[in-house]
Amino acid sequence: MDSLKKVKLLEMTNLLNDLNNCLIPICYHAGEIIEYWDRLDITGNQYADLQDDLSILLRTVTSSSLTVRVNDDAVDISSLKQMSEDGIPFENWQILLNKEGAIHPDGVENDIHTIWFMNNEGFSKWVSSIEPFNSENNILRQHRATRILVCGFEHAFGGPALAIDNINAQAIPENWPLKYEGPDEDAVKRQVHILSHDGALLSPSPFLLSWGDIDSDIAQPFRFLSGKSLVTCLTQEFYDTKRIVLKGTRRLELPLAIDSDLIPSASDLNKLWKAVQWVYEERSEVRAALITDRLSLDLSNGQSLLAGACKFINDALTQSIEQYKFVIQDRKDAYAKELRELLKDVQHQAGLFSEKIRSIMNSLLRDVLAALLLISLGLFSRVGKSKEVLESDEANLLFKALAFYLAISLFLQVFIHLRDLYLTNKELRYWTKATRTQIGIDEIKKYLSDPIKDRRWSFYGMLTILSLIYIILSFMSWNFQYLLKTSGIL
Repeated sequence: MDSLKKVKLLEMTNLLNDLNNCLIPICYHAGEIIEYWDRLDITGNQYADLQDDLSILLRTVTSSSLTVRVNDDAVDISSLKQMSEDGIPFENWQILLNKEGAIHPDGVENDIHTIWFMNNEGFSKWVSSIEPFNSENNILRQHRATRILVCGFEHAFGGPALAIDNINAQAIPENWPLKYEGPDEDAVKRQVHILSHDGALLSPSPFLLSWGDIDSDIAQPFRFLSGKSLVTCLTQEFYDTKRIVLKGTRRLELPLAIDSDLIPSASDLNKLWKAVQWVYEERSEVRAALITDRLSLDLSNGQSLLAGACKFINDALTQSIEQYKFVIQDRKDAYAKELRELLKDVQHQAGLFSEKIRSIMNSLLRDVLAALLLISLGLFSRVGKSKEVLESDEANLLFKALAFYLAISLFLQVFIHLRDLYLTNKELRYWTKATRTQIGIDEIKKYLSDPIKDRRWSFYGMLTILSLIYIILSFMSWNFQYLLKTSGIL
């Protein structure tokens, strides 16, 4: 942790300690305390030191994030003092604290969000309401990392993007947030098909636990959330937490977790995390299929995926790693065969570019020879009167017709050849994608473009040069008499 981060964290923890010291006596006399992750509501009746306690609180917290009401009217320090001097009794009072505004007055820095709780009760109630896959209003997924500080918390724990400790934050690793080495949201969604109407976010990163007292009782809700987010990465279809699909040797539809499930231990989470890392290391579809083949055989009816995975994941992973070696060898042979066939198609595609250039070149020579023959037969058969012939309207019309012919010839050749290449390439890509089972989409695109890149650019370069020649000849033919007069021949 660099010096600037240390200073910022120290300022925050000092503020929370001051705030906690201000609120402890007030909460002791409160009639009701309602705490959410982003705000704190405290209400009560008059007691002896109420004015002093409220005054200290108002001096500690910025007015924009704190509202204090006495007798249902908003007050500040001066009005509190005036009420006391006038002998007005404090019949009831209310404190409305915007915790977000107090902790992050200038916004969240470095995308590390801090959440603060006055006590374990408010923290536990909030954790129990977290839905890990919600795509909206999911506070733990809205930032790069989340730091949760709870007054009196005794069992610090967390993961790469999560840290939970007391308000001094001394047990959090200095280099936190830690490096996350696992699948991101896009990688998981390429493997797991989301069929939920409201969508879902499946990356396990926000709930991954890797350090601290993970096996403590207070960490149970987070172990449950972490377990659910990890096993979801091993499925094929996700509807909601009550319905997920495993497509293994047996096709199973089962709940992700049920209330009677045992909470995963730190050891269970570690095994699940190893399985997830292995699956998404490469060829996630193949590796996930191997694991789900084994899990689908081991899981019993009425068992949730989380409970079954915690029990059988170690054996499933061991067997899948052994099978993967043989599967990959077979796939390598099939891959090499498909690659040879694909390269043959690419070679044919490369030959088309050369063929098209030669065709246009031959057409150009043919058109030039035809034009010379036409001029020779039509105009210069009478050599003695060549000047009069060249100046005639018939000659002008003939050369303009020749110019029109050259332009039409160019247009038709370019259109037909480019259209032919486009359709051939489109058909090649379609049939390649439809018939290949070992080569991925990205590899197909690479093999269809990279080997013939130079030949493609050569084709377009030569096409441009030949088109310019056609255009120049057409221009000269259209302005033939003008050019002869300009050059002094006529």
